[in-house]
Amino acid sequence: MHGLSVIANSSPLIHLARLERLDILFSLYQEIVIPEAVFEEIVVNGHQRPGSLAIRQHCEEKLIHVKKLTDEKLFRAFKRELDYGEAAVLTLAMETRHDLILLDEYEARKTASLYHLKYTGFIGVILKAYKAGLIKNFKATLDQAIKNGFYINHELYKQLMNFDK
Repeated sequence: MHGLSVIANSSPLIHLARLERLDILFSLYQEIVIPEAVFEEIVVNGHQRPGSLAIRQHCEEKLIHVKKLTDEKLFRAFKRELDYGEAAVLTLAMETRHDLILLDEYEARKTASLYHLKYTGFIGVILKAYKAGLIKNFKATLDQAIKNGFYINHELYKQLMNFDK
């Protein structure tokens, strides 16, 4: 386990849960935090979707910490441009200054960059896990994620397959 604390949006969590590999997060990072909005999105509103039960269990076991936002004004400002969960992740990141944010969505990443917030996404997490020996076959893992509903640009997929050779 590394000393990094991360704030996660729903997409990276859901895709890891669908692979039954949430354990990767606990091996790579010291603390995993989600805002209440992300918890609601995954566990309350998405309770019948694949992966939501595992995420709920990890929250109940306090392996994933659910945090409340304090800066409503900042949250509303982010919500003008971003989805509810993404706005909450960026607000929490600004409030608490965690080491890293887990985001997949382009607009949220662009906004994170404007505020000099470090981020990675699902692919970054599984790449890091592969390099750390937590995943034996990067291509098979990515292909399974795609089969489970993860979207990846064809060009990026080809670049990643060249990395894995």
